[in-house]
Amino acid sequence: MFNIYQSQPAEIIKVKKETPKVKHFKLKFLDKKLQKKFYCLPGQFVEVGLPGFGEAPFAPSSAFQDKDYFELCIRAVGLLTNKLSQLKNKDQILVRGPYGHGFPEIKEAETLLVAGGLGIIPLRSLILTQIKKNLGSKLTVFYGARAAEDFLFADEFKEWQKLGVKLYLTIDKECPGWEGCRGAVTILFDQVFKTSNLSALTSSQFAILCGPPLMYKFVLEKLLQYGFKDENIYLSLERRIHCGVGVCQHCAIGSKYVCKDGPVFKYKEIKDVSGAL
Repeated sequence: MFNIYQSQPAEIIKVKKETPKVKHFKLKFLDKKLQKKFYCLPGQFVEVGLPGFGEAPFAPSSAFQDKDYFELCIRAVGLLTNKLSQLKNKDQILVRGPYGHGFPEIKEAETLLVAGGLGIIPLRSLILTQIKKNLGSKLTVFYGARAAEDFLFADEFKEWQKLGVKLYLTIDKECPGWEGCRGAVTILFDQVFKTSNLSALTSSQFAILCGPPLMYKFVLEKLLQYGFKDENIYLSLERRIHCGVGVCQHCAIGSKYVCKDGPVFKYKEIKDVSGAL
């Protein structure tokens, strides 16, 4: 019988420094059969733990089709994440999951992805998944970061674009050498929609948001302004999750649990739920 609380050991096979505080880990479960059977849809999450340091939810950043490994990005901000960020190749962590409901299966629909800060992590999983389906050209990505050095996966941007992804970047503050857009991610809507041929992103298509809660209010305003329908807008509330299985009730919003009913929701489902956004 499957035990939803059971963690499994996973070994680190590669560590990469993405930004000064974020590290990118490639891992595999010690149990080879488990690794082959493990799959995590873009937008789902796993719980990662270390004995004596606790555990926390993380959304994998790897493509759904990757079966020999999975990837996580971890920012060092607390006791657990600081310890995780110190780990090296061959070190082990405990992983349970995946849990929750991920992003919708968008198939060949034109889709706008809006990411702020660490929100690009689960969206990378979706981007890579679509690229492996030869559907990268159906994606338009708006990605905002605090500064140029804070962009995650920056060394992959050219490859994404080469494979059809339309990528637009902005930073919050001035940085030496940065010649791109400056301002909140919402600035990209007016600049890109008014100057580029994005007529395919009509009210019948998808928009997917992932980022800090403050971002959602302003991005939602822009999406509605440009004709996106409530039922075609999806957003992730992963930051609310704690136990991952609906026991601690830390993530409750109205009658829903983010960990079990989300973390990805249609905007239409939660727009009237007090405290959801």
